[in-house]
Order: sequence, then C-alpha cells, then structure tokens
Amino acid sequence: MPLRPPPPPAPSRPSAAGHVLPFVAGPAIAQLPTLSAYIDETGDRGRGPKSSPVFGMAAVIVEPTAEVAARLALQQLRSDFGTPTTRPLSWKDDIKSNHSRALHASTTLASVQGIKLIYVVVNKSLLSVGSYGDDVTVFYNVTAYAVLQRVLWAANYWPGGRRQVAIRFGHVARHNSTDTHRYFQLKSASPKSKVPFELISSLNWTSATQFQMSQVADLYGGFLKEAFWPDQFGNVNGEHLRHVWHQIRKSHGCVIHLGLMPRPDSQWAKGMPWFPCPTCPGK
Repeated sequence: MPLRPPPPPAPSRPSAAGHVLPFVAGPAIAQLPTLSAYIDETGDRGRGPKSSPVFGMAAVIVEPTAEVAARLALQQLRSDFGTPTTRPLSWKDDIKSNHSRALHASTTLASVQGIKLIYVVVNKSLLSVGSYGDDVTVFYNVTAYAVLQRVLWAANYWPGGRRQVAIRFGHVARHNSTDTHRYFQLKSASPKSKVPFELISSLNWTSATQFQMSQVADLYGGFLKEAFWPDQFGNVNGEHLRHVWHQIRKSHGCVIHLGLMPRPDSQWAKGMPWFPCPTCPGK
C-alpha cells in the first residue's frame, strides 16, 4: 500500500487561511447617519538596521459635510504646491523636506471643522522579543486592529448618536490585506469582544488614487511621523501634530489611548519634548 503524503502544514497564523466574509451593516444600522474613516500608515514593519524606528497609522473620520471641507482644503494644498494632476499629493513627494510646506499643510488642515483623528504609533525598540513585532503581518494586523477599535468606539459615541462607518485602509505594498480582514473576523467572533463591529457598513483596502481623502490621511500620517521619528540628529518635530491636536479624539480631556495610542506603553510618547500635556493622567 502506498504511503499517504503528509498533511500540509497548518497555517502559522489563524488568520492566514479561511473564508473572507464582508462586514455589512444590518437593516437597523443601515438607517443610521454615515461616517467615513480613511486610514494610512507611516513607517515600515521591519526590524532591521535600515527600518524605521516607529510604525504608525492615522485615521481621519469625517461626516459628509466635513469630508467636503477636507477635500476643498486638499485641492487648495495641491494648487499651492503645484502637485501634478497625474498623481496624488503625498507627504513624501510634496512636503517631507520642506518645513514651510509642512507648516502650511498642518495649519490648513487644522482649520477644517468636523475632522476626528485616531493615531496609533509603535516604538519598535520597546517591543520585546517574541512579541507581535517579530512578524510583519502580525505587526500590521495588531496595529490595524487597534485603529479599527478606536474608529468604531468613536462611531459608537459620536456626538448626536451612533453612526455607521465605511472604513478604508490604504493599500500596503507586499501585504496581504485578506489576512488582516480574517484577523478582524476572528476578533469580531470572540465572545469577549467589546468592539461594535456591527457599525461597519463596509471595510476595504484602497489605493491612494481611489479616494481624495486617502491623500488627506497620508498628510496626517506625515505629522505623526515628524513627531515620533527622530531625524539624523535625534530630534523630533511635534509642531505639526500640535497644530491638529484639537482634532484628535478626546483632545478636550486626555487623548491617550482613545485618540492617541502609543505602544507598547504611553510613557515614551509623553516624554517627547513637544508633548502638550506635561501632567497627562493617561497611563
């Protein structure tokens, strides 16, 4: 009798295989007013000598009227910077090395009414060996889930009542977004979950050319990068993040964790020279 071939190895992650089921709002949720959340990342997930010291994500949450205002601000910035119509405006290509442009971008977006921001930023040097940072896919999944949680909590407690929310992550090169989608599915199926997944009206990964607001999220990610990613001399610049600080969720009290989530703890973020709350009660 011929020997049976050995079974295929089990996936290294529970999210590595399985069906992908869309997140769709039920009939009652579909009657709620709408929000849109546009999410972009900054830094990379690597741990090598040439990798970024931080990896983070910025989520821009808007109602329809605020989205119109944000898109008008974006059009103004594109005009002011002479961005060609053939490509998106980006922090890297249009602003990164020009302080005057960065200042103009942050002050322009800070004036837009109705924007709510969620930030998650990870200091890689503080992650222990054997943690989620050792695997680039898990690193992305854990960070993206931290953002998703906070976007959904914001929608659940939105001023004036709950909102349904369309969530659009930016496409990431060399990352399988279906793995992250399955990771979210596993989290939503947990009986211990306290995250209102039912408020998701849609969940997608999109290119920077598909939605103008993805360009806005990229700029807010640039402000985060400047604040937490030291330059060649070890300096950080929180000026632009402070300009938009009032837009971060919970900025009227304490942004830590629900508006700004530093990982693996908040102490390193609160120790930044620009941090605006020296007596921050957040833990």
